[in-house]
Amino acid sequence: MERNSFPKIPIGTIGRIGGWYFTMRRKIDVETLYGPFIITSSSKPAIKFRVTFDIAIKNGEPPLPQVYPTWAGPIHGPTGSQFTVDDYLDERNGYLTNGGFIVEYGFQIEGILSPDDIWTFNYYD
Repeated sequence: MERNSFPKIPIGTIGRIGGWYFTMRRKIDVETLYGPFIITSSSKPAIKFRVTFDIAIKNGEPPLPQVYPTWAGPIHGPTGSQFTVDDYLDERNGYLTNGGFIVEYGFQIEGILSPDDIWTFNYYD
């Protein structure tokens, strides 16, 4: 984590927009935080979507769900809750399983803004 070297896990095509992948993102503010991140390498229009990120807990409790509607322009994607390295490593939080953690995600595009500023709706996903 501290090297900020995370794999880019391909997701594929969502809403007829290709090149989506899942990774982790580092944000440096008062503290250094890490959180799940979905982005595409393809050029995309502004999109309106609903996203879910769950960080699984190993002791059998349900994961911490985060479901929120949002939108993104051509160069942005959704980010889940961000935690410090100490939060991930703290055994009381229960995030780590065999040296790693599990992030479940869901992504649904609800609308796509055309170049003519007309919203179209996704009926394919």
